Amino acid sequence: MFLPIDIESVNAPDQLPPGEYDATCLVWSSPNGHDRMMEFRYTRVGKEHHQACDLLFIDSAGNVRLCDFIRMPDDAWRDSFGARADQLVSLLPDDVSTYRLVDEQDLGCLYLQEGA
Repeated sequence: MFLPIDIESVNAPDQLPPGEYDATCLVWSSPNGHDRMMEFRYTRVGKEHHQACDLLFIDSAGNVRLCDFIRMPDDAWRDSFGARADQLVSLLPDDVSTYRLVDEQDLGCLYLQEGA
């Protein structure tokens, strides 16, 4: 949603409330270390949970997949295809549950203006 890559998505930044968002990147690795997932989380300053995220999957062959997610007003998550679930993990491939966190980076702040 915020990465400088165009993808087809039902989600858009203007669906989030305007304001300041903390951006964080979490890097996850498959158990064998061959596949990686970069999770870019966007948390509105003053909120406990992140409101949006971009997921970038890179497999051992170098194939890249990107999907974005947004937290809806009812706290459910919606993926870039329009599928909804109460938990973000329910919208992810099953094998992601076996990935381990290998790095976390603070990316600073992102400012969303009205009508962005």
